[in-house]
Amino acid sequence: MGNRLEGPIPKSLSMLGSLQNLDLSMNKLTGGILEEFGDLGELVYMVFSMNELSGPLSGNICSNTTNLDYLVLFGNGFVRYIPSGFRDCKSLKRLDLSDNKLEGSIPEELFELLNLIDLLLNNNSLVGSIPPLIGNLNNLRTLSLYHNNLYGGLPPEMSVFQNEW
Repeated sequence: MGNRLEGPIPKSLSMLGSLQNLDLSMNKLTGGILEEFGDLGELVYMVFSMNELSGPLSGNICSNTTNLDYLVLFGNGFVRYIPSGFRDCKSLKRLDLSDNKLEGSIPEELFELLNLIDLLLNNNSLVGSIPPLIGNLNNLRTLSLYHNNLYGGLPPEMSVFQNEW
């Protein structure tokens, strides 16, 4: 974390089958997140924040990674949509995609992640309204959506949070 590493993420990292924690934040890494990271079945903590990563996010990040609790990708240049494949990240507690260039609506599949405690999507170009399924996230403590292009009111389903916040 916080070195002068640059260039693409080496594919060889995806072959470390016992890897549990990977933090390469605050570098100058380029390219995208390798789809092969979805095969790291022991991975719990993946942080690539504040790099120069770009391109679309892969929905395969959690294809076989059933233990991933923390996925932190803020401060990069990821584009397009939040992939619906993130619904496979069932154990996620923290998802931070803030400070990227993501667009489109907030996918309803995110609200199938019932273990989420922190959902940070601020500083993107997301549009639409907050899906009513947000009421499914009973463990949610942090919801950050500022600096997007969201509209409409807060869904009444958010009333489930009133005793928690």
